[in-house]
Amino acid sequence: FHEQVLCRRLRERNSFPNVFRAGATIERNDISYWLEQFIPFDYSCSSTEKREGGPGWDYDWRFSPKKWGYYHPDINDYRKKGGMNRSIFRCLDIDTLHTSISQKQVNKAFNQVKNGESTVLAVSGHDRRDLRPEIDYFYNLVLNASKKYKDVEWIFNNAVDAAREVINIKDKKKLILKLKLETDILKISANKKIFGSIPFIAIEEKNNVFFRANPTIEKNNEWVYKIPRIKKSIKIGVAANDYFGNTAIQV
Repeated sequence: FHEQVLCRRLRERNSFPNVFRAGATIERNDISYWLEQFIPFDYSCSSTEKREGGPGWDYDWRFSPKKWGYYHPDINDYRKKGGMNRSIFRCLDIDTLHTSISQKQVNKAFNQVKNGESTVLAVSGHDRRDLRPEIDYFYNLVLNASKKYKDVEWIFNNAVDAAREVINIKDKKKLILKLKLETDILKISANKKIFGSIPFIAIEEKNNVFFRANPTIEKNNEWVYKIPRIKKSIKIGVAANDYFGNTAIQV
């Protein structure tokens, strides 16, 4: 279902995400593998010193880093540091029963910067309700910390730019995808290395049928998708991100 949603977003709105946060911070290895193909930045980690969550719980970040910032996940356990390319950032809720932001947690982020480690202090809310009281609450926590740590510089930023700055990614070259159709063969090429091994291909058939298709890898930065030889019209959208979070789309 989530791939159908992304296919429609790509085909109908010419849009594809470069940053992700799991609903209710529910992540497992299967979606970790999926994200590793397409999305460079992941703000799903809701780890706390209390090790909230537990065996069988919907969300479980007990074994992930407890400090602010990011880590690269392990291929066998998304909660542990490893060799995958995606960057997972810690992000707490503003107002929930568990894993909520507090003055102690905000001070912890400021203290990390005071000790020479730039970081991202990230929070999340639910836009099904009025967010203003929650944002006011969080902003006051930040103001309180800034008074205590007067030598710490802090700025507001969006999730993608904050990730770029803290990871210190310098590659700003625009990502470009090119499509070439030869009979029933769609050739896809990129002008630089993309994040993951393949681009995201969205197929739209008549009667609002949407699904993701897998191309074959021909060589570096080149892929091929063979269109099924069936008598029905289809529309195609292709998207990819690079390591910097640049997004390229062709529909």
